[in-house]
Amino acid sequence: MSLILRKDPIIEAVCEFQLDAPDWDLTVPGAVYGRIQGRFPEKRQVPHVDFQVEETPEGISPSVQTSVGRMQFHNRETKQLVQVGPQHFSVHQFKPYTGWPNYKALIEEVLADYESVAPFQAIRAMSLRYTNQIPLPNASIKFEHVLRVMPQIPDSTDQIWTSWFQQVEIFKPDLEATLGVRSGYFPAVRASEPPLPLENLPTQHVMFDLLFVHVGGQPIERASVSDWLETAHEEIEKLFFDSIMENYLPNFGPEVKTDDAN
Repeated sequence: MSLILRKDPIIEAVCEFQLDAPDWDLTVPGAVYGRIQGRFPEKRQVPHVDFQVEETPEGISPSVQTSVGRMQFHNRETKQLVQVGPQHFSVHQFKPYTGWPNYKALIEEVLADYESVAPFQAIRAMSLRYTNQIPLPNASIKFEHVLRVMPQIPDSTDQIWTSWFQQVEIFKPDLEATLGVRSGYFPAVRASEPPLPLENLPTQHVMFDLLFVHVGGQPIERASVSDWLETAHEEIEKLFFDSIMENYLPNFGPEVKTDDAN
């Protein structure tokens, strides 16, 4: 049975491409913007800052150098953006997430637009990442009632955790990829601060980040991009549902997926 979540916890989805484009130059971001301007009219420049330390006759001298960074193109609602940099571009979807078919279509449209004005020799690497922010319904809920993916510490029942973070990478040799999992809890109120009444506590969340990355030695064929995206999404989706405790799942408003559902 396949489910969709009417109250999904996704705060950002990112698909990133690393390209083999020896002819890349500073005209590429402008050319890409010309193709997608109707959908992404807002421009922002994100410079790359490089900190260096040089040894001079007068002693050690730190320096800061600014070089070519990345251009960001936002839609008017700032719910989506395309980021273009040297031999790189990425497609971002922020909350509200409107479903995988819509997001995949956006990725493929931007890829086609990019390729039409800045042809590349190959796709060296791709990644698909979902960042989730899972709310804790109340201040007394235990983490183990929400996620199956969390640190294991001996005698944890006798401990009070103020914060935690873990990262795991799972190698998928048959898919030439890794499936990364990052989870953590960082309270909105620090332990050193005076306690607040429960009704005044800010909403607490568990961070749950899933990342599927191509790690094969061979580039990804252009004709295989659509299938790669489907595989990446299936792996991420399966791990997400396997990681959520069954009794917590109703908090997301799950519904059985139909043919016309996102």
